[in-house]
Amino acid sequence: MWTCPTSTMALRRSFSPTPSPNRQSAGRGWNPARPLRRRTHSCLLKTASGRSPSPSSFPSPSAFREKKVQAADAKAKSRHQLLMVARTRRFCSIRRMKTLLFLLSAAVAQAQLVDVPDLGLRVQRGFRVSVFSDEKLANDIWSMTLSPRGEVVVSGAGYIATLLDDDGDGRADRAVEFAKVKGAMGLCFGEEGRQLLVMNDGWLWEYRDENLDRVADAAPRKILPFASGEHGGHAIRQGPDGWWWVIGGNDAGIDQRHDPKKRALAGALLRISPDLKTSEVVADGFRNPYDFDFNESGDFFTYDSDCERDYFLPWYSGTRVYHVAPGRSHGWRLPGYQRSFRVPDYMPATVPALADMGRGSPTGVLVAKAKNFPARYRGGLFVCDWTFGRVHFLPLVHRAAEEAPDAEAVLRRDMAAVLGAQTYEGGFVASLRAPDYVTQAEVFIEPMGSHGFAPTDIEQGRDGTLFVSIGGRKTRGAVYRIVATAQDDIAPVVLAAPRVAKPTLAVLGAIQEKLGGWRISGASAEAFVACEPANPQGLTGEQRTQSLGYAQAALLSLDSAVQQEAARTLAMLEDDSEISARRILNALSEKTGVTADFHFLACYARMKAAPEVTAEIATAVLRFDAKLVGGDNRPKQNWAIRLNEVLARLIAKHPALAAALVESPGFATPGRLALVEVLPPAQREAAAAKFLAAVKAGAAWTWSAELVKLIAPLAEARPLLLAQWKNAGLQKVLRPILEKGATADELAMLNAKPLEVPVGDVQPFVESLKAVAWEKGDAARGGKIFAARACATCHSGTSPIGPELSGPVARLSAVELMTEMQFPSRNIAEAFRATTYTLKDGSQIAGFTAFFSADGVILHTVTGTQRIAESDIASREPGKVSLMPGGLLTGLSAAEFADLLAYMKSLGK
Repeated sequence: MWTCPTSTMALRRSFSPTPSPNRQSAGRGWNPARPLRRRTHSCLLKTASGRSPSPSSFPSPSAFREKKVQAADAKAKSRHQLLMVARTRRFCSIRRMKTLLFLLSAAVAQAQLVDVPDLGLRVQRGFRVSVFSDEKLANDIWSMTLSPRGEVVVSGAGYIATLLDDDGDGRADRAVEFAKVKGAMGLCFGEEGRQLLVMNDGWLWEYRDENLDRVADAAPRKILPFASGEHGGHAIRQGPDGWWWVIGGNDAGIDQRHDPKKRALAGALLRISPDLKTSEVVADGFRNPYDFDFNESGDFFTYDSDCERDYFLPWYSGTRVYHVAPGRSHGWRLPGYQRSFRVPDYMPATVPALADMGRGSPTGVLVAKAKNFPARYRGGLFVCDWTFGRVHFLPLVHRAAEEAPDAEAVLRRDMAAVLGAQTYEGGFVASLRAPDYVTQAEVFIEPMGSHGFAPTDIEQGRDGTLFVSIGGRKTRGAVYRIVATAQDDIAPVVLAAPRVAKPTLAVLGAIQEKLGGWRISGASAEAFVACEPANPQGLTGEQRTQSLGYAQAALLSLDSAVQQEAARTLAMLEDDSEISARRILNALSEKTGVTADFHFLACYARMKAAPEVTAEIATAVLRFDAKLVGGDNRPKQNWAIRLNEVLARLIAKHPALAAALVESPGFATPGRLALVEVLPPAQREAAAAKFLAAVKAGAAWTWSAELVKLIAPLAEARPLLLAQWKNAGLQKVLRPILEKGATADELAMLNAKPLEVPVGDVQPFVESLKAVAWEKGDAARGGKIFAARACATCHSGTSPIGPELSGPVARLSAVELMTEMQFPSRNIAEAFRATTYTLKDGSQIAGFTAFFSADGVILHTVTGTQRIAESDIASREPGKVSLMPGGLLTGLSAAEFADLLAYMKSLGK
């Protein structure tokens, strides 16, 4: 068993080294010629030369008094005693973080947003926003930069153009086309303006404008290949070292052509020599950052994306702001947009995020460096979120990295004791130091009303003026101009103390690495990727025994991250201890979140121990419904199918669980409908009767393909199913059910030629919306329209088909939103582009691929979840037509359009 000699009194000691004073650099001017500060520059030199960090040596193992710990457990009879016992086990803590706030001002106040109704925006107090250019000069803007002359240069589908304010009134008067392009994802001028680097159409290009007439002189020169697309090559900047810096997503194709000495993992940041002849990878492990920027100290920051389809699942990572660490991986390890499995922030193998921003779509990034800009914002970070139409501000408060000698000694001792290692590389010691910066995000700009605001880029002029471009995916293009109206009367910044990694997490991470890490490929099910080891034989003998004991002890930590990683480690080791199994389930309660509950249930399902805990598991599973409704009842693409994978394993482990679920009072709710799929036949039949009774009782149900298929075998369900034939979204699944035993009248109804729904042309449809008084809509009436047009079938509850609607409603104008709904195939987001599978019998099935396995795929379709055997698949290709039918809004009156918008706006509240 794992033992440690640390005494109770020593464990209660807090480590509180005096923090280094914050560096004051706000008054320093931005100088592109200034080299990176020594620490960063030396890291880059090491990366370029291929040198690895020096190995750390660990002392020999020590013994721990387990009997003392067990005795403490036995004596713990009160809450106070239990807390004290747990506290004695927290040998892993580096220091007890002071409950202090970092204040940039003595006053404590919150920044306020001021309404700008004419523009449909709210902006921070102390700033004025106006339109610099509209869609008539430059539409659907993808990227933006400023020329050395301070002129705004933008690009979208088909063009790069300079927007000129001839009369100096703060509004562009004309656009001068620089070049015709497919659409640039990144733009950056050289210092004199005669050189423009452009990320476009699969390459990084160099354009020349020697006479500075704002028109490209000749055809551009290819520099480096970068794959096109939303996860391809993106922003370009010239760094303070004079090199060109480029960032790309996890499908950018960054490989040995970009750096022959390093294989980039997923998305990466690289730099290219001033003469454009050599390049090297600086940092990797990103998903899909669109932009980045440097501060005056030469540090660089980026904003990385999430994988929304895994929302609420334990491996989901929200969008993240990073202080980029040269030579390090930032946790993302997979290409594409369909899977997550990023290394958690608190694990030493990755660089922790500076800020977790939640769901969104990161685009522009800017560090404010202009001298005549409010002091509160100077040196801070602005980031754009395209999904929800917001610009966030993050103050960057610098704090020097603190050494933690006591924590490092604990880490070295425990690593050696558990793994018997004399040396171990992997950045574990570095993880014990406090972060260089601390921050807290706040909203700087957000949309209001029906105008729409989808920010794609942000830049700052020498005079401090901010420019924000909007567009993307054929939405309205514009550039907004934002100027400060007050230099000092702006709310101060209030920041919380940073979290520092613990030695226990480092040791648990090392144990997991010994087991090969997560089983990204070949897992028994997607739900168990994060708790199945890639190399189960990586730990044997005494190392395995010590690792089990260490993880079992760590389960008693009061730190949630330590507790979760201890459970994951025990699942990877397939622990057979009933005590550990019960401790994992004891972590579930009415107050814990669904993400943590899912994680602990998945870990327990992997363990060999199977104590009699059927009732506890049933309670935990049933609580998901109330927790989701109470916290966030938005569509979650993969939640239901991943939960069913865990539930199937739990039912195999505890067969009585199926009956316990179905027999529970009030089992039949919309949120539990998906669970029925994995129940054995007898319990599935009982569940069908309960759901039918609930529907008959008049409960507010959103009819779905799953509900139809569940109750269809019951004779008394037929009248209800016949009444649903008018729901066009269900007719495909209803037809084969209702044709069986149909009367002549019923057959006539089923075979009646459906009305042709005219989709129409885009421009006449847009013109028709000019008569709509959008502000006069009624949400209650709009809800009825939403249901009648079958929108709720795919855009409610746990449906995996349609996207959550609060994002599109926020960033799109009312006209853009209705146009997208009427013409859904006009612009399909990659995350919602279906795959069409052609089977060997000639039939086709279209849907979203939820999981690939060796013997087939699991597919989300409009008629429910389907499994297709690999042996039956002839071909597969990305769909060119949306699963959402066109013409859904045909026939609505002006008042009904306003009602529908009012209801859709209410969904995000």
